[in-house]
Amino acid sequence: FDFSGKKILIVEDDPEFATILQRALIAKNAEVVYAGNGAEGLYYLDNQTVDLALLDVHLPDMTVWDILKKVQYMNNRPNIIIVSGNYLAMNNNYIGIVDYVLLKPFDLEELFTAIKSSLTI
Repeated sequence: FDFSGKKILIVEDDPEFATILQRALIAKNAEVVYAGNGAEGLYYLDNQTVDLALLDVHLPDMTVWDILKKVQYMNNRPNIIIVSGNYLAMNNNYIGIVDYVLLKPFDLEELFTAIKSSLTI
């Protein structure tokens, strides 16, 4: 997998997990930006062009659904992968916006496959 030229935003409140994701994506040549909460994530999405957003479902200040309510109206909307510990967290209202739901635990191969699939949609 080679994600050269792709900018990926990670919105994740667990810094250790986010670091693992960041290192794995950088090793695959992606440009990675990190947000530790929903407000930071929305700031990046409003002010930077991002190819893909990896969004955790439960953040300290909001849920992924709060982010998606705003993202769905963005002109330059990124591809979106939701990272969740529970498939029941999926909300049918956002099926057309979310490219992939990645269930924890997952290995890096699953992550890379999901990203490749999402970026080719």
